[in-house]
Amino acid sequence: MPGISLAQTVIKGVVADNSGPLPGVSVTEKGLQNNGTITDSEGKFQLSLKGTSKILIVKSIGFLTQEVNIADKATLLINLKVDVKGLDEVLVVGFGKQKKITNTGAISSISAAEIRQNPSASIQNTLAGRLPGFTSQQRSGQPGADGASFFIRGVSTYAGSATPLIIVDDVEYDYNQVSDIDPNEVETVTILKDASTTAVYGIKGANGVLVITTKRGVAGKPRINLRSEGGYQMDVNTPEFLNSYEAKSLNNEALRNSNDLTNKAYASDADLALYKDGSDPYGHPDINWWKTIFKPGALITRQNLDFQGGTESVKYFVSTGYLWQNGNIRDFSSDNGVNSNYYYKRYNFRSNLDIQATKTLSVRLDLTGRFGETNQPYNSQQGNGYYANGNGIIGEIYSGGYLPPWAFPIKNPNGSYPYNPLLTNANTSIIGRLAESGYSRVFDNDLNIVSSANQKLDFITSGLTAKVLLSYSSAQSYTVNANRTALPYYLYNATTQLYLPLNATQYRTPLFSAGYSNTSIFRTLNTQSSINYDRNFGNHRIYALALYNDNRVINSTTTGDVNQGPGVPTVVTGTTIRGGYDYKNKYLIEFNAAYNGTDRFSGKKTRGWFPAASVGWNISEETFFSDRIKFVDLFKIRASYGMVGSDDIGGAKRFLQLYTQGTGSYNFGPTSTSYNGITEGSLGNLNVTWEKEKKLDIGFDLNMFNGKVKITADYFNNDRYDILTTRKSVPLTIGVGLPPVNLGKVNNRGFDGEVSYNEKINDFSAGVRLTFSYAKNKILYQDEAQPAFPWLAGTGKPIGQYFGWHFLGFYTPAEIADPTVAKPTTAVGAGDMKYQDLNGDRIIDDSDKGVIGKPNLPNTTYGANFNFGYKNFYLNLFFQGSYGYSTRFHSETITPGNSNYQPIHLNRWTPETAETATFPRLGGNAVTNFPNISSNFSDFWTRDNYYLRLKTAEISYMFPVGFAKKLGVSGIRVYANGNNLLTWTNVTDLYQVDPENGNSTTTVISVYPTQRIYNLGLNVAF
Repeated sequence: MPGISLAQTVIKGVVADNSGPLPGVSVTEKGLQNNGTITDSEGKFQLSLKGTSKILIVKSIGFLTQEVNIADKATLLINLKVDVKGLDEVLVVGFGKQKKITNTGAISSISAAEIRQNPSASIQNTLAGRLPGFTSQQRSGQPGADGASFFIRGVSTYAGSATPLIIVDDVEYDYNQVSDIDPNEVETVTILKDASTTAVYGIKGANGVLVITTKRGVAGKPRINLRSEGGYQMDVNTPEFLNSYEAKSLNNEALRNSNDLTNKAYASDADLALYKDGSDPYGHPDINWWKTIFKPGALITRQNLDFQGGTESVKYFVSTGYLWQNGNIRDFSSDNGVNSNYYYKRYNFRSNLDIQATKTLSVRLDLTGRFGETNQPYNSQQGNGYYANGNGIIGEIYSGGYLPPWAFPIKNPNGSYPYNPLLTNANTSIIGRLAESGYSRVFDNDLNIVSSANQKLDFITSGLTAKVLLSYSSAQSYTVNANRTALPYYLYNATTQLYLPLNATQYRTPLFSAGYSNTSIFRTLNTQSSINYDRNFGNHRIYALALYNDNRVINSTTTGDVNQGPGVPTVVTGTTIRGGYDYKNKYLIEFNAAYNGTDRFSGKKTRGWFPAASVGWNISEETFFSDRIKFVDLFKIRASYGMVGSDDIGGAKRFLQLYTQGTGSYNFGPTSTSYNGITEGSLGNLNVTWEKEKKLDIGFDLNMFNGKVKITADYFNNDRYDILTTRKSVPLTIGVGLPPVNLGKVNNRGFDGEVSYNEKINDFSAGVRLTFSYAKNKILYQDEAQPAFPWLAGTGKPIGQYFGWHFLGFYTPAEIADPTVAKPTTAVGAGDMKYQDLNGDRIIDDSDKGVIGKPNLPNTTYGANFNFGYKNFYLNLFFQGSYGYSTRFHSETITPGNSNYQPIHLNRWTPETAETATFPRLGGNAVTNFPNISSNFSDFWTRDNYYLRLKTAEISYMFPVGFAKKLGVSGIRVYANGNNLLTWTNVTDLYQVDPENGNSTTTVISVYPTQRIYNLGLNVAF
């Protein structure tokens, strides 16, 4: 067995458990906590003693802390025991830490090792399914913009933001900043879910809190860690479109059904023949635009270099990182020196220092920098009209009106760029624009400085400490453009071999013009002053916290914040208190509260109390339980209740108390002459306030069979109220605009938890971890107008509930002729879509639109993580899935004409396929058959989604220590992993979109496709 020998003051040894040596174990000298080291990959360590205690303190996560007395002993066995009760396991909570065994709140946490198994560029893309209560949707795969939107325990408001508060090492971050964190810097990721854990944040805690802690230094000799990765990314889903002949044939059918045979897009039989045989590639082209524009894949690479170590006085962790993520657009450009592809480049730097200034004073100094560069083709983003319908490059490829396969050839014979003769004023060559129109490049620069001092006050009373923290963060984003919008295009005539210019006055490509703009500049100054008390009196433990927090955010952009004005800070100030008691780790009680507010509310009340209380009972510590049920290591039940708030309530919050006036015009006289004047605006709301939420949580933690089986489960019931709501029950005839008022109510309830099992037998280890999350909300009150029919009411339905017609099938010729069959007011024919007449008036209109599908956010998320190890080989598989949500499909996604023709359109209704058709006739009633972004929806176009992904898989090998030492290093690990490797879903087969893309208001195909990543990595430790 491993042993320890004492030679003067140098201690050498090995730490192990019953299965063998343990790497990464902390060994420190008692009384000198900064004199320590950690064991290597073989469990070995070496430490020079500097004190007189002759005692070593040996710590490792998952094991009981052990004190080893080495006095007068030449050898000593150090054999750690598994901490089956979690006595030493520590959880991160708001403004502090808490031992897991005494925690009474709802908390979920994962380690950095799990995060790094996912090669995605954004850290939040790996959290869904790993953290119970965490729900996310990755709506885009665009480099630099692929970070998933995420929520904690669903959504509880229909007016304000549902975004969780994000805290990274005591500094508040936003969505974009958290996407830029290098996973290599992260130690743990934790979510705080109930009132007892979020009430300390008061007015910002209602949506839950995501807390990220980064790595810190460890006393001992310097350790250098190099991590190098290179990967290949490709589209998860490659859409399929019909070729020119098939698409033209269907388009002709649509024009015939619409009696529009004079349309210039109608193809003659001779034209169809040329599209079919491909003999006229310039006059009758057949282009697969997706494969023409997109490469099969692109590269992604990540490099990290870390330095970690320290002395008794100073411990350090220094990390640098570089990420490069290329885009999938082919390079069409001439040698103009302009990169118009998508790409993302990021540099990260972090320095965390812990300084023991005196025996009782410790100082922390952290410096973090992130520098990002995001590139995309000029004006390619969604919402900019430079590309078709403002839907970007992807939307244009899907668009049948702008880029059908017959639109034009890729290039003319002489290399010039062609145009579509049917749309000469709208759609010029997409290839020309990608080649010559330049780029739009966004630079994001973040700098964070955190300093704190922690002074022990044992001279006053044991366990008392005082802490002061000061942090400064600066986040700047600016855009640089190099562009030219007017390019020469030509229509080639194969018969005459002549080129007809689109613009007869332009024959040359213009020079690039440059543009620059400050997108945003935010500076945040945060100060915290706190007193902590934590002391044991025999079997009794009492702890307390009193903290004052002042957080000031200044938006220095020219336009400023609509709620503040440029250069005017948003200030959140207040006091936080926490107090707790436990007896023998058995009976637990804690009280948390915050009294804080923000200057965004300038009415009568700007601050409020947000109290919460929690209790816990470790039943397994009772002798009546432990003596009878010995296989249970830990069984704790807990409950919490309290109130938290949200100041992000939607709208211009700062000025809602003001009565507004504007300018407009009035018409007078028999000829209706217009005169300018002052118009009356909305009344002010002097009592506007924040949203409030009462949170109830009941849960339990169960460990069994010496820690092999662990179960955690929670039930929650949250009531959000004072949601800012515009009154709809008051008629417009009141003659003045009413301000939004705090009167909305929503209930959100559900459950989440996890189950894990781990086993180790000799050289073989295996484990499984299952997580589940379910959250469903319901609007209790939103002051809507009394609907004409009960099925039109939004009250009582979930937030974001879809409304539309219920599809019954396709009209038959007999039904068209039957006056008793309900129909819309616009003419319909056989093959058009038939809907349920809910009010029985035989007219299909808006009164017949009821509940269809579900909201777009999944109400259920689950995950399954499997890990296996044999000697130095390791395999990890992580599956993640969601269901209980719907997506609406419309416009370029699926509507013939708006959309390019797809395989689903081959299943359209015709007289011959009337019995088997699964798609309406082409060119039929536009109102009922084909939805657009704002209306005409039915459950036919609404898909109830589900998916299961092999989200991450990793296989790795750790080289033996002896081999590594021969190479002059302490450890070598090689691995291969991947992200979004396999997907099972009910969506892609029909609508050719990723199940996470899109939401209720946008065209789902306007976003960059989600990416699958294959990655190779090398990790070398020195």
